[in-house]
Amino acid sequence: MSTPSSAKRALPLVLVVAWVLGGCGSKKKGDDSASDDAPLPAFTGPLTGERILDAKDLVQPFDSWERGLAKLESKLGKATRIKDENKYQWGVIEGDACTYFEVEKEDRGKYQKGETGWMVGGVTHPMKVDKTGPIGNYAQCRRAAGVSPGPPEDPNAPAPPSDGSAVPLQTFIDVAVKGRSKWDGKRVKLDARMWAVNVSTWSSGDKSGETVTASLVVDKDKTDPTIHCTLKAGEKKPEAPDGKAFARVIAEGTVKISEWMSLAGTSGLGASLEDCTVSFVPDKK
Repeated sequence: MSTPSSAKRALPLVLVVAWVLGGCGSKKKGDDSASDDAPLPAFTGPLTGERILDAKDLVQPFDSWERGLAKLESKLGKATRIKDENKYQWGVIEGDACTYFEVEKEDRGKYQKGETGWMVGGVTHPMKVDKTGPIGNYAQCRRAAGVSPGPPEDPNAPAPPSDGSAVPLQTFIDVAVKGRSKWDGKRVKLDARMWAVNVSTWSSGDKSGETVTASLVVDKDKTDPTIHCTLKAGEKKPEAPDGKAFARVIAEGTVKISEWMSLAGTSGLGASLEDCTVSFVPDKK
C-alpha cells in the first residue's frame, strides 16, 4: 500500500501522523460507505480541547473530502483556520493549554490514477500543548485557534504611495506590518542603505542555481532591524560603487509579510521584499 506524500507535510513538530488506507480490508472508523450518507449538521456549540482530542481517527486519508469534512464539522464545528486554502485546522485555547489538529484537502487524482474529486490527505493526531511543551507547537496551536502572531492591524496605517515614489526604509519598518493588508503583495520602492549581500546555492534534481539576498538597513548606525531583499532569479550580485560600505540604494520588490518563530517558541510577523532589483543612487545632499 502507498500513502500520499502529504503525510510528510503534516504540522511541523507534530510527533505522530497516522495513515490508514480506505478499502484495504475491514471497515474502519472514518471509512465511507453507501449507508453512511445521512446528513450531518454542523456542531454549533463551544469547541473544547476534549472534543478535538476525541476527533482522533474520525477521518482517514483517501476518505471522500466532502463526507470527511461533514464528519469533522458535525463534531467540531467549522474550522477555526484554513491555511493555504487546503489545510483545515481546529484549535482552542483553554487557560494555559492549547489543543489543535489539521486535516488536508487533496486532489484524489494525484494519488489514484484516473480518479477525480477531492479526498482527505494528511491527518495529524490531535495535540494538547502549553508554553512548556515542544518548541514551536504552542505557537502553531495559537495560530490554529485563530490568534494572530503579530500585533493587531492598525486600520489607520498608511498604504504604499500610489505614485510609485520611494519609501524611506524606516517608514517601511514602522508601518508595513501594522498595515499589512495594504502592503502585503504590493510592489514598492525602498530608499535604504545596503549593508551586506548573501549568496546561497540550491539544487533540485538536475537543476541548480543561486539565491542572492541584499540586507537593507536605515544607516550604518542603525542595522537592527535588517530588511531582506531577495533578488530576482538571474539578477547579478549588486556591487557598490568603489566597494563603498552602506551605499545608498533604491530597492524595488514585492512586499512579503511572513511569520517568524524563535527557538523559544515565540513568534511574530516581519516584512521583506521578493523579486528585487537594487539600484545605487547618490547620497542625499
